[in-house]
Amino acid sequence: MNQEERIAFFEEKYVPLFSGIFGPGDKIYIGQKNTICRFCNKTPAETTFSNISHAIPEFLGNKQFILHEECDECNKLFSESLEDSLDKYTKPYRTLSQIKGKKKVPTYKSNNENNRIELTAPGAFEIKANIDDEFCEIDEINNQIKINPHLEPHTPAAVYKALVKIALSIIPNGELSGFQHAISWIRERDHTKEFI
Repeated sequence: MNQEERIAFFEEKYVPLFSGIFGPGDKIYIGQKNTICRFCNKTPAETTFSNISHAIPEFLGNKQFILHEECDECNKLFSESLEDSLDKYTKPYRTLSQIKGKKKVPTYKSNNENNRIELTAPGAFEIKANIDDEFCEIDEINNQIKINPHLEPHTPAAVYKALVKIALSIIPNGELSGFQHAISWIRERDHTKEFI
């Protein structure tokens, strides 16, 4: 199946619940302020909603989509149990793609900290690598550099849960009732429990 056939298949079989391009720009608020948390069903009488909850993590470049319907407790839970793994998993790709997080494009360091990639100016990288390390391969004939990044230690199930959490953050409220098992699964701190 080629790319056009795959796109046609998805357009025929699925209806998008949300679409948009995220990045810098005007804030787009999802949900109602001072309402129920979509992940734990607590109200403002039971918990606080004072933190800014990004529907897509800020480290992925999102400055726009803000979720009103995420309480501070769930925000902390997801930050500690899910987003840390997603951050570690995506870091080399965000560095090379020049995706600015909260403050800047992250500097990538290999596991042994002997190698690093740092954005020094827009489109200009400084690569420091040991000659004997497999981190970087230089092809002088074709004027190319191949990077073999090491991923920081992360929990693959937490990465998957973080991606599901993003989807649950941006879909319309009226669709959430069909995803209660997924919500329970992403809230589970034990990542060895499988989702069925």
